[in-house]
Amino acid sequence: MMKIIKNKKKSNIYNIKQKRTSFVKIFLKNAVTGLLLTFIFAGLLFVGGEEYIFSQTEKALFFTTSQMNNIISKGKDKKDNYIEWWDIKVGASYAIPLGYNNEVNSYYTENCTALIAMFDEKNDIICSSRKNLMTVIRLNNDEKELFLCDIESLNIPELEKFEDDYYSLENRFINNHYIYREFIMKSAYIDTKNKRFIPHELTMNIVKDELDKENETVIDSKDYSINIDIRDYELIELDVSDISGNKKIPKASICNFYGTDKYDFDALMQDERLIDIIDSPPTINGSSFFAKNDTTRVYYAISNIWYNGSLKKLLIAFKIDAWNSVTKLLYFKTVILFLIVVLFLEFLHSWILNVKKQAEYAFEDYQRALTNNLAHDIKTPLMAIGGYVENILDGKLSDEEVNKYLKSIMNNVSYTDSIISRTLELNSMNYINIHKKQTDVRNIVENIIDKYSVMLDSNNITLNIDGHSEVDADASMLETAIENLISNAVKYTPDNGNININISKKGFSISNTVSKKFDVSGIKRPFVKSDTARNKSGSGLGLSIADTAVQANNFNLVLLCTDTQFIAEIRF
Repeated sequence: MMKIIKNKKKSNIYNIKQKRTSFVKIFLKNAVTGLLLTFIFAGLLFVGGEEYIFSQTEKALFFTTSQMNNIISKGKDKKDNYIEWWDIKVGASYAIPLGYNNEVNSYYTENCTALIAMFDEKNDIICSSRKNLMTVIRLNNDEKELFLCDIESLNIPELEKFEDDYYSLENRFINNHYIYREFIMKSAYIDTKNKRFIPHELTMNIVKDELDKENETVIDSKDYSINIDIRDYELIELDVSDISGNKKIPKASICNFYGTDKYDFDALMQDERLIDIIDSPPTINGSSFFAKNDTTRVYYAISNIWYNGSLKKLLIAFKIDAWNSVTKLLYFKTVILFLIVVLFLEFLHSWILNVKKQAEYAFEDYQRALTNNLAHDIKTPLMAIGGYVENILDGKLSDEEVNKYLKSIMNNVSYTDSIISRTLELNSMNYINIHKKQTDVRNIVENIIDKYSVMLDSNNITLNIDGHSEVDADASMLETAIENLISNAVKYTPDNGNININISKKGFSISNTVSKKFDVSGIKRPFVKSDTARNKSGSGLGLSIADTAVQANNFNLVLLCTDTQFIAEIRF
């Protein structure tokens, strides 16, 4: 009796898996790097942004100083008070402080102040940019002139009440509406010699400007009447109709408060360090800055200048807060945008890395499965060979039995060699260079069919070929795929069955008769056989080789099974 040697101890050498990672773990690891980069960027942006704002402040200070000295020097023989007309503002809403005539309020940000002041020999302020009421009045058809109302020096209660009302309502945005103040002056006291005025009848309107529409609505209005009797001032009526198309005079326009906010002006002028600078000897000229805190600096320029026939001292000062509501918003928006971009790039990098990892894992699984299945499939014939050899060595067999066992040994050796050869063929297909050219598919099929004509005749299998096509493919790989599909069909078609081959521009299709329907999922994997093929001598590698060859040509192999037909289709 033949003895079969069984190895009871199963080796786990092929079941050891390398520790694997997932996309989430890869992304979280890369996200830490992204967060660290964002943290570094945020720090550099804070320091660099602050220094940029301060450097721009110095440039604005230099420009304003040059401009003011030039204007005052050119007008030194006039009595006009240029500084009081100068509406200077500074802000960081665009990270650039500004100091230009009639600059709009949108550039102003809180805790930022700009001022100009001129001092006499006693260091008393002669004139300054401290906010005052101003207007343009056309007294005749020749020209318009700028008039100033110095509310502080006039000491008129009604006028001071009007100023208090002005400061109580700041220009602001509410629900996509811009709320601002508008002044209509119907009459005024005019000092034409000194270019001064005092409102007589004045209306302050609170206007709502709808940003998404071209219309404005007056939501509140208040009238003021100021009655005085001051020498050199003449009361005149002013036309309040549209100035653009009406030539009536006198007419007032652009009536509003201009200059440095009086509270900000007074607060900065009361700084002890600025007072020491103002009190310095008049021969000292220059510019510098001092810090009020970590993010706020005061830049100043002080110089001697001739004004109205005598030497005066001119001070220009900018207080700039680099960390205000506008720059904070801009800073956090920039950092968040940087973080989003970095995380997005890290996401893409993680996704690409994960695809590579998964491909590596899939290849490892494939190699492991191939090795395990190869070991499993050659284990049975080797065990049979071992049993046959052991029985022969016992010396108790007849010559006929010995020959029978030797024939079985040769068959198992041949089968084992076939499995190993086909495994090596499958493995080597991953390293073949593809060279595509126009290939005649029918010619390949007919050459392959000739190899199986004897088997077809002996099993009484009918084979039909229909169609013709040429395709751009690697001829050797395509031939390998088609031969394995035809071999598989011939091997597993029952006696008296049918094999039908159809060739078209869309693909190659082969179908063969089966005794019953079976599950085709997974049978393209190495060493996997359908239930109907369990008792056949095939290796289970034919469809794997065919699928690999098909994919090498960038084609697709589709397998289907019905109750009577097994269909394999190569889609070009």
